[in-house]
Amino acid sequence: MDFKCIICNKDIKQIETSFSKDKPWEGCYSDGVVQEIHAGYGSLLDGNKHVIAICDQCLDSKTLQGKALYVGDYMNPEMNEMGYVPLKKYNE
Repeated sequence: MDFKCIICNKDIKQIETSFSKDKPWEGCYSDGVVQEIHAGYGSLLDGNKHVIAICDQCLDSKTLQGKALYVGDYMNPEMNEMGYVPLKKYNE
């Protein structure tokens, strides 16, 4: 299941399909993040669940602008002390 970035419309292609028939969007994606989000109390969409995609370049840019919040690295917790490390590929 492929997606487009919600900011720049770049293709984000699934490179490993989901093991879940109920959640076909789960899996690995090239150059982007695909994630289920939930609207909480206070939103007009309260209770809704959506799947959105954002490419790595846009997420990097929005994090540097303070519009996305970096909260850590689940694969390398020791990196959390460093804070966000911008992607060199896009910022040279």
